[in-house]
Amino acid sequence: MAGKYNNAAPEKTLPLESERLIFKYFKASDLEFIHNFHNVPGVINDPNLKPPIPLSHAKSWLNNQLNSYRQEGIGHQPIYLKETGEFIGRNGLRIVEVVKGAQGERDQWYWYRGSAPKGFDTRAMLEIGYAFLPQYWNKGYATEATRALCTKAFEDNLSDRIVAAVAADNPASASVLEKCGFKQTGEVTGLGMDVIGYVLEK
Repeated sequence: MAGKYNNAAPEKTLPLESERLIFKYFKASDLEFIHNFHNVPGVINDPNLKPPIPLSHAKSWLNNQLNSYRQEGIGHQPIYLKETGEFIGRNGLRIVEVVKGAQGERDQWYWYRGSAPKGFDTRAMLEIGYAFLPQYWNKGYATEATRALCTKAFEDNLSDRIVAAVAADNPASASVLEKCGFKQTGEVTGLGMDVIGYVLEK
């Protein structure tokens, strides 16, 4: 289980705590833990990815985080309750590459640096995302974690804007962003599906 800080990672967002939460880093040994977490119904909101989610997906996801830690100093992080030490979910920053859509077409988002197709005008942007265990929904944890991470990113001058994307059928996730001050920017395409883009300016 993801229980200790990964001191080898560039600590651009750690140490980080909020009133009720503490952020840590995922480690290579967390593969089975992440696989089990992603297979909890409701955790992954992707119509193309329903449980049972294969171990290969968890491995690819974890490798992306570890690479992001090394290359960018950021990535998704496990979140724990301060009071009990319970793992409740993950929240994190990562680089998305945005390919501008032609006139009348949506922008295309590609998660992680280097993932966009070559030969296009690409912008690298700082994106935030999150996933929490269902038993911890509607308790303000996602909002608290997102607000803390965005504040830290702006204080440390990681970017002057943070973007996010949510599925149109996920109003709870959109509500988290709006409570943190994010504004809608319109529909974009990411992970092969249409999503709603959001932005938070410093």
